[in-house]
Amino acid sequence: MTTSALLLQITSAGYLFLIISLLSIGLAKLWLVKKKKSGNGILFLVSILIWFALMLPGMISLTFFENGNTLIRAAIVLFWVLAAGLGWFYSRSKRTFSAISVMMSLFVGIGFLMLLGMMGGMGYFIYLRIFTHEKDDAPVWAVFLCIFFLAVLLLILLGKLFEGKSRKIDKTEYNNLQEALQFPELVFNLDLSGQNLSSFPTQIFNFPNLTELDLSNNQFTTLPTEIGKLKKLSKIRLTNNPLTDQERANLRRSLPQELELIFRN
Repeated sequence: MTTSALLLQITSAGYLFLIISLLSIGLAKLWLVKKKKSGNGILFLVSILIWFALMLPGMISLTFFENGNTLIRAAIVLFWVLAAGLGWFYSRSKRTFSAISVMMSLFVGIGFLMLLGMMGGMGYFIYLRIFTHEKDDAPVWAVFLCIFFLAVLLLILLGKLFEGKSRKIDKTEYNNLQEALQFPELVFNLDLSGQNLSSFPTQIFNFPNLTELDLSNNQFTTLPTEIGKLKKLSKIRLTNNPLTDQERANLRRSLPQELELIFRN
């Protein structure tokens, strides 16, 4: 069978399934890049959620397109063209990034609820087929397919849950002060560079095991001498801060000599 003949045998719903699958993967990658997250597991999970959110309106549109008149078909095509155009416009606009992030989060949330609904339906079907006398005519392969699909989804969800907890526990380098405060004993490297800070955050004194502190590219004009009480602190980066030569000299005199102060790249 030739490739063209094989393509002609695919139904409209089959093409819609393939298009939405590819689109879901692309949108998931774009959203995860914006969120600065990575990983095949979370990409697969987010792609599934977006797929569920897109599949329902896609199937409804296909049904109306195949059964409707010319006006309805034109309206459906115009709707999806406008939706794609708006999505492209907002993705290119930096000012609307926050709105897009909220919309994508809502989009993923809707897909998650639909996924939970489908998982609940499959679980109920398995219950009826195995533990009751209802739906005895259902093929056994369908039951095992539902069990397999449910097991895969549950393993992915549990894996991402434990992976997130493990990362929080094992992480030793932080660039977010509020996140670091959740595990103060585990903070060894703290990067607060480029956050437009002008006053020293006193919460830093809560990190007894802190060894390196990066305060580069901020607006510090001085530092409290109490920072020398962090016994394990060995290095502070202060590049690109408006510190005068006199203040730099004062810091070198007042802070422990073993504490390395870096003022230039």
